[in-house]
Amino acid sequence: MSESLLFDIIRESSSAVYTAWDARDAQAAEAMRIRYLGRKGGALSKMMRGLKDLPADEKRVVGSVANTASAYIETSVSAIKEGDGEKIVKAHRDLAEAIEGREKGGELSER
Repeated sequence: MSESLLFDIIRESSSAVYTAWDARDAQAAEAMRIRYLGRKGGALSKMMRGLKDLPADEKRVVGSVANTASAYIETSVSAIKEGDGEKIVKAHRDLAEAIEGREKGGELSER
């Protein structure tokens, strides 16, 4: 298992949680999106490119966490722009459940 890549994705996801809580407006939300999901320099985007080098069984697990993290960031950006606090809390919960499921060795579900 590529524990290093998985750890890096979880670390960046955790960083995104704090960034999301600090973001207060559309400009901060867009900066968050670029920081993590930007095509050229986004932290999570760079890591997702590494998935191609993983064996299929590892790619499925690591890819699931990466997809959940990406969805979390996208949802958070949208929620910040809309001023929807409940939506961001639900996104936090979904991300935490996905990471917790992986840490317990459970199967991760696509969200």
